[in-house]
Amino acid sequence: MKILYISLNLLTRNVSSGGDHIFLETALRWSQKGHDLTLLIPSVSVNEFKEKIPGSTLLQIKPSFLEREGLYNRCFFLVFPIYIIRTFKALKIIKKVKDFDLVVTNGDFFCNVIPASKIKDSQWLSFIYHINESPLKRKGNSFLMSCVSYLMQRFSFRIIKKDSDSVVLLNHQVRNDLSQIGFDDKKLHVEGCGINYKQIQKYPPEPELKYDVCALGRIYPTKGVFDLPLIWEQVINTNPSYRLAIIGTGPEVWVEKLKSLIKEKGLAENIHLLGFLSPEKVYGLMKSARLFVTASYEEGWGISVCEAMACGLPVIAYDLQAFKEVFGKSIELVPRGNTRIMAERILFYLNNEDICLQKKIILHDLASKYDWDTITGNYLNTITARN
Repeated sequence: MKILYISLNLLTRNVSSGGDHIFLETALRWSQKGHDLTLLIPSVSVNEFKEKIPGSTLLQIKPSFLEREGLYNRCFFLVFPIYIIRTFKALKIIKKVKDFDLVVTNGDFFCNVIPASKIKDSQWLSFIYHINESPLKRKGNSFLMSCVSYLMQRFSFRIIKKDSDSVVLLNHQVRNDLSQIGFDDKKLHVEGCGINYKQIQKYPPEPELKYDVCALGRIYPTKGVFDLPLIWEQVINTNPSYRLAIIGTGPEVWVEKLKSLIKEKGLAENIHLLGFLSPEKVYGLMKSARLFVTASYEEGWGISVCEAMACGLPVIAYDLQAFKEVFGKSIELVPRGNTRIMAERILFYLNNEDICLQKKIILHDLASKYDWDTITGNYLNTITARN
């Protein structure tokens, strides 16, 4: 099958968000299975995908003047005009490409959706990872940013609803919500997500990266990263020696804000921002830790949670519908935004090592069900099943 996969939302060389991991893992496996794969991506990510998916054809969008100095890292509102510029450049490129059996879009970003909608005589498979709450309800983000992202997503939904052939979703709550706003139920397919379970098992613990608790994810407001210092401040009131590792990257403006908050709380010795790490280091650190936490305010599935389970770590997270549907009672959920209860449950696990050990085998078994090889095949089946 000849496939065009569009992901113009990428802003960094390294894959950081859960949706972008889905893009990478899906493209890799489709290429390995012999599909003729073309990726339409920004030039900032070309080297990453050239290295990881060598069999694919790369169509790149060259950077605009807003990108060359990394200005969006300091002013995140510039992402919106960057996406507009990329959209117009992509529209010029797709006029020259023909004869694709399938067009796939990474998420509901309008810079991916608009070009896909203009390609005729091809099936269109769209991914939708989660639905943004109303700006009046959305937590973890500024009101203005929530308004912009909400309106952009609703704009994309109108196009996807009208022009796409199949929509892949990660949980049933999103399916129900899309059905209520007029999506054709026959287009909606809940296929979930996956992890590299076999690869994770190959990596040994990293004794040099020894932390009590770890967190993994994008440094971004809706991921709850600014709650972590508030939580840890309460944890070390009981034991000042406890240490938290935060793995992940994000726009410079949010990374600097998190560093300032850690410094302001006097937690520089207790919280370490490790940035981007190789898979070997990530999973090695997880296997050396005792507990995994996430303070995310919104998720479509929870890749990092499942990866932590594959490393045998108990997980404490905010109470999100996606977590309840996917992981059930295998992880511990606390009220969203309640840093006090989160800190109390962290201390409970750290003070009860036997409970952590009892959970290890159970968590391993649960995580082993989610394998990318199976999941990515299911994604493609949502289109082939319609034909």
